[in-house]
Amino acid sequence: MKVREFLIKNNVLNQEIGNVDFHMNLLNIDLDELKRRIPKLKEKNEQELLDYIIQIYKKCDSSNPEYDTNLDEQMVKIGLRLFDTIPGPYNRNKWNTGLFEDDGFGFGTEPTSLYDDYIDKTNDLENNFYSKR
Repeated sequence: MKVREFLIKNNVLNQEIGNVDFHMNLLNIDLDELKRRIPKLKEKNEQELLDYIIQIYKKCDSSNPEYDTNLDEQMVKIGLRLFDTIPGPYNRNKWNTGLFEDDGFGFGTEPTSLYDDYIDKTNDLENNFYSKR
């Protein structure tokens, strides 16, 4: 059973959890896989597991006063590693590419190339502006 199905079954999946999950992608992970990646979940019963997952989402919400940066980072890593198992063009694992692909800008382009292009373009614009005067 996936985390999404588990939360729907217990009637707790809402828009807030969906919004937080956008950057973590935990809803698509199988519960057994989540328990394997977070060993202390193996000993919890269904209600404790539900409470723990809800706490994860609350602590990974940057608008929440209890926001935990380290937990958020770990959950994103778990969610992104899930894409290693998806074959074909849907494999979006960004951790092993060495490229800056976080925001989709310059997708697949090394950061230094982006900066070099920007500097060259800016210098060309300034030179053209001053040469016309």
